[in-house]
Amino acid sequence: MTRDDLTVKVFAFTSKDCLVSAPCHVVLGLSGGADSMALLHMLVHWPVPGLRVSAVHVHHGLRGANADRDETFVRDICDRYGVVLTVQHVDVAERASNQHISVEEAGRTVRYEIFESIRKELGADYIFTAHTASDQVETLLMRLIRGTGPDGLDGIQVIRGAIRRPLLCCNRAEIEAYCAQHDIPYVTDETNMDVQYTRNRIRHEVLPLLRRINPAADDALLRFRYHVRLDSTYMRGLSGQALDKARQENGYDCSVFNEQHFTVRRRMILSIMDRAGVPDIEESHILAAEKVIHSKNGSVSLPGRKVLAAEQGIVSIRDVIEPTHPAPITVFELPATLSFGDEQYSLSVVDKKQADNENVHKLFSKSTIDYDTIRGSLYIRCRQEGDRIHPAGRGVGKSLKKLMNELRIPSHLRDTYPLLCDDEGVLLIPGYTCDQRACVTEDTKHFLVWQPVTKQG
Repeated sequence: MTRDDLTVKVFAFTSKDCLVSAPCHVVLGLSGGADSMALLHMLVHWPVPGLRVSAVHVHHGLRGANADRDETFVRDICDRYGVVLTVQHVDVAERASNQHISVEEAGRTVRYEIFESIRKELGADYIFTAHTASDQVETLLMRLIRGTGPDGLDGIQVIRGAIRRPLLCCNRAEIEAYCAQHDIPYVTDETNMDVQYTRNRIRHEVLPLLRRINPAADDALLRFRYHVRLDSTYMRGLSGQALDKARQENGYDCSVFNEQHFTVRRRMILSIMDRAGVPDIEESHILAAEKVIHSKNGSVSLPGRKVLAAEQGIVSIRDVIEPTHPAPITVFELPATLSFGDEQYSLSVVDKKQADNENVHKLFSKSTIDYDTIRGSLYIRCRQEGDRIHPAGRGVGKSLKKLMNELRIPSHLRDTYPLLCDDEGVLLIPGYTCDQRACVTEDTKHFLVWQPVTKQG
C-alpha cells in the first residue's frame, strides 16, 4: 500500500473514532456507485485481518432498466470478491404515497430498515454506509436552507447505533481518484443529475457558486459544523440534567420545562422527540410542542404518526392509535351491569327516599340524572359529530368536542369515552357533568345512578 492510498486515511479515521475493531462482521450498503464501490474495495483489502464483509443492495423500483443494470453489476462484483450479497426489491414510490412523504425520504427510511433487518439476520456487528465529507457539506446546506437549529447542524453522524460511516473523512474527489487509481468500476445513477431534487440542486448549482466565492467553502462549512457541535454537546448536557429532574412515571413534568431558558427547553423537547422515535423533526414541531408544554394541556401531531400531549401538567409522546369505537349499547332494563369497551358500569334507579339514605346526592351532576326526564330509549355510546350539551348550571349550550376540551378529558380518551344518551341526545358525561334537562332538582322522584364497577384483583 502506498502512502497516498486513501485506505491509510480511512483506516486511521476508523481507529481514531473507534468505528470498528476486528475481528468483526460488517454489512455494507452497496449501491454500485463510486462511494460504496470504493468502500467495498477498502474493506476487502482491510489492513487488519478478521474483517468479514457482507453487502446489501436495495432495488427501489424507480429507475426501470437502469436499476436492473445496477443490481446485475453489484451481483457480479460481489461474486468476484467472494462477498455475500443480499438484494431486496421495494416499491419506494408506493411507500411514499401511502405515508404521504417524499420519494427521497421513503427511500432513505426503507434502506435503513432493510440494512438493520439484514444485520440482525446475519448476526453482523455493524452497518457501513459510504457517506463522504461532500455528502456532509450538502446535508449542512440543506438543513440551513430548511431552517434547522444548532442541533440539526450536527449533520451526518459518524456513529449512530450500529451504523458506521468510515468515509466521512474523505471528499468525493478523493473517492473518484481512488477508484481511478485501483481501476474500480462503478455505475452512475442518472437521477443524481436531476436538479428537481434538493440535494442535487445544492450539489450542481449552489456549491459551485459558493466555491467561486471561496474555493475552500467546503472546509469552512465543516469547521462551522465542528464548532456548533462543541456548543451543542455542552447544551445537550444541561438539557439532559433538566430532563432527569423532569422525569415522571408517566412522562415529564411541564413545570421543569417551563423553568428553563428557551435554549435548554428546546433541547429537552428535541430529546424526548428523539427518544420517542419521531422522524424529520422541524422547528415548527418544536415551537408547537413548546406551546403545549407552556399551557400544560393540549396536544400536537408529530411526524411518524406520533402525538405529543400534555395532560394535568405531564407531557408525553405516544403513537397515534386509531381508536376502536365500542358499539352503542341499548339499555333495556334497570338495574343493569354493562360492559363498554374495556370497562364495566352499573346503572340503577333509586327513589328519593332511598337516595337520601344512600347519600346518592354526592353524585349529583357528575354521575346522577333525573330518571323521569329520559325521552325514548336509553343508550351508552361514544361521541358523534354534531353532539351538543347544555352543561348543568352553566345556562349555555356547547359542542361536546369543546366541552370535553374544557373539562380536560384526556385527548386520547375522548373518541371512546362512554356517554349516557337518550333519543334527544347526550344526558350524562359520567364523572364530569350532565345535561341541564336531566339535572336532578328538588322535585326529582327517581334517580338514575351511573357507577363504574370496581375490578377485583
